[in-house]
Amino acid sequence: MSDCRKRAGFTFVEVLAALAFLGILIPVVLSAMTVSLRASEIAERSSVAAQLGENMLNEMIVENTWSSAGTRGDFGQDYPGYRWQMTQANWTRAA
Repeated sequence: MSDCRKRAGFTFVEVLAALAFLGILIPVVLSAMTVSLRASEIAERSSVAAQLGENMLNEMIVENTWSSAGTRGDFGQDYPGYRWQMTQANWTRAA
């Protein structure tokens, strides 16, 4: 019976090694998760901005206001923090 009792469970050194491993691993995993969340937020905001810009340009083209509309604005209360700016330039022909 004493042999069975010695084999069941972990030694103190094994528990300390597992805790040290977790102490190193947890901050690395949390840091990686933080970076991935920031990257996904930036990707989402870029995607929304591109869609809003495309919608604004299409609206101006359909209403034929692209030549007389203002050159900058925002998207109102629906999309706070998103702004648009239009720049017009003449096309140059390559020789």
